[in-house]
Amino acid sequence: MKKIMYINFPQGSHILTSVYLCKELAKENVNLIYYTDKKYFKAFGDAKIDLRPYPDAFFDLYKARSDDQHLYHSIVRLWAVFFEFTEFLLPFIVEEIEREKPDFIICDHLAIWGKIALKKFNTIPAAFFFTNLIFRAEEKMVWKDTFLELLGAATYNLKYVFKCFSLAGKIKKRFGYMMWKPEEILDNKGDFCVVMQSRQFQPYGDKFADNYRFIGPGQITPPDYKKTERDVIFVFRGTVESDKKFWEVCFKALKDVKQKVIISYGGTKSFDFDPKIIPSNFQIVSNLNTEEYLAVLKRAALFISHGGVNSVSESLAYGTPLVVITNAFQNHPLGVRVKDLGCGEYFHRNKLTVNRLRDTVLKVLNDETYYENAEKVRQSYVDTMPLRANIVKELNKEFNLF
Repeated sequence: MKKIMYINFPQGSHILTSVYLCKELAKENVNLIYYTDKKYFKAFGDAKIDLRPYPDAFFDLYKARSDDQHLYHSIVRLWAVFFEFTEFLLPFIVEEIEREKPDFIICDHLAIWGKIALKKFNTIPAAFFFTNLIFRAEEKMVWKDTFLELLGAATYNLKYVFKCFSLAGKIKKRFGYMMWKPEEILDNKGDFCVVMQSRQFQPYGDKFADNYRFIGPGQITPPDYKKTERDVIFVFRGTVESDKKFWEVCFKALKDVKQKVIISYGGTKSFDFDPKIIPSNFQIVSNLNTEEYLAVLKRAALFISHGGVNSVSESLAYGTPLVVITNAFQNHPLGVRVKDLGCGEYFHRNKLTVNRLRDTVLKVLNDETYYENAEKVRQSYVDTMPLRANIVKELNKEFNLF
């Protein structure tokens, strides 16, 4: 029985997106060891997986950094945090590899500590798992705003630029290698890559070689149906990007639309309003379970989202156009892609006004081409399902795992 080690990035969307692949692998004659956050162990049910947490001390650091609301708005700060995580977890994962001696490793694309460890243990075959769009340096037009943001962030966050250099130097001195260019971390040319998107949604997807397996969104099987109901506008911003001003703008901008507006505020403390000021066409819920969430997406005429990868994929899997409003740089490419494919609109959170939100929502609701384009992306997800069903066979064919 061969031993497979999965080195994941311990954040919810990365973990939940990987559940399908891991459950399918666990059905085979392999010993699968999976490193993650123990609070997500239950997501794997009773699958035959050796679930192991990263050290508790790491999660003290992880929580402290995750609570910094400014982190998600600065690529330089976020990069510095990734390097902190790498400095902490790299010695741990190197020791684990030395002790367990895995035959094969799967590494999340943001788990830099795993990628560096693979440089040290370069005889162990590996595959890489992508939960988001793949970055290519030569595709600068698609990512131009990210480059501009990086340049601006570097100018105004010199402290974190120096921190990045310092951490990178320490890691390279101790382990002989460090990666920190965006294209090193956000792509893996020449390696076997499992991508949780369709080729159509990935910018320049037709230019990626066959070693990139695009198997569609990881948390959802797109239903084979055509959208008929459009009686709801769904608003969900996650807990990171929610703020009281945003909700106030929503109330004013959407109070006269004919659709019911369902807001799921994720339990965030920023949603604290006198019920008397909430318009009559609004329904407010703290959280929706999976069944309720998907039922809303099926009926939704529009999803107003922060542009998280799972929210975007799930909305389009149901043929629902989006309005993406974000100030998190990592969601910018997804918002741009939604707009470029004509399946929604995108603007930066700093541009949010009552008039802009109202006008953008009405623009999407009153133009059938947004629905036609969202349906094309939905169909591209449907078309990936045979590839997803065979991904474990593909891994076995490439790496002789069982």
